[in-house]
Amino acid sequence: MKTCKKVFWFLSGTVALFAVIIGISSCTGCALLFGKVIEGGGFSEEWQSSNGKIYKDISYGDKQNNLFDLYIPASADPQIKQGVILFIHGGSWNSGKRSDMDYACKRYAKAGYITATIEYSLGSKKHPEVNVFMMLDEIEACIKAIQKKTAELGYDVDKIALSGYSAGGHLALLYAYSRADRSPLPIAFVFEKVGPVDFHGKTWGSNNPKKDPILAFALAGKEFKEEMAASDEVEKVINSVSPVAFVTSKSVPTLFAYGAKDDLVKPAHAKLLKEALEKAGVPHQYIEYPHSNHGLYEDPACRDEFNHAAIEFAKKYFGY
Repeated sequence: MKTCKKVFWFLSGTVALFAVIIGISSCTGCALLFGKVIEGGGFSEEWQSSNGKIYKDISYGDKQNNLFDLYIPASADPQIKQGVILFIHGGSWNSGKRSDMDYACKRYAKAGYITATIEYSLGSKKHPEVNVFMMLDEIEACIKAIQKKTAELGYDVDKIALSGYSAGGHLALLYAYSRADRSPLPIAFVFEKVGPVDFHGKTWGSNNPKKDPILAFALAGKEFKEEMAASDEVEKVINSVSPVAFVTSKSVPTLFAYGAKDDLVKPAHAKLLKEALEKAGVPHQYIEYPHSNHGLYEDPACRDEFNHAAIEFAKKYFGY
């Protein structure tokens, strides 16, 4: 195989999580996790009016932040069926905005694909009702709205790919693996970077087994009590938010990238995902960034390899 630190916070109900990973002060890439786009490392993309048209602030739901932006490349042919790529921003499930993925939308639109970026509900003290399943519901509603909007613009979109970074990568994988059968548009493939795939404490390197399930419970919008540690409910909750638990032989083709020096979403996540996809016989490609932490900015050759691989996935699974 060619192979080319952080504060983690999620609030849900009365559960507050703070996991401090050693080395945070040296991690320039941390800015991306908290919703700030880094100009280096390939997180920017030029755009000219000749590249196509961008439609901003399109509503897909009733909440204030239920919005998406749509990028239509100048080369998109209304006479042929199109695929669309939906990008999901990161930010620990409690921060970030759709414009964080503007660079990716522009990059792949310039390659000839309709793209979009979604804003979704975020967990916070003010919104304790938000959980990961609400986020998945909103992704679903956004896909339906994208289908409607592209039809209004004269394009016949018949499939979609999901992509994301960090928490957005997790949501892309979780939706693609657990909700493919109900997606308004068939999911052709998924590609993501540094998305968590498993919420067992050992995958995160936890030294406190009694508190291993807290993150999973926070994501699921449930309160964890230590006396529940050995119960069957704990495993069910962990699996309900872990993309790797939903991998089957019917799962969509997957492209994924992780940093070998990532102290937040550790290489164990990549290993588990790769093993699950191999066991299920799912077409996949893994690109490791050998010198990178969570920001993936130290390996420009791997960045280029990932971008090229994503285009090859699109050609194969969109059919153009």
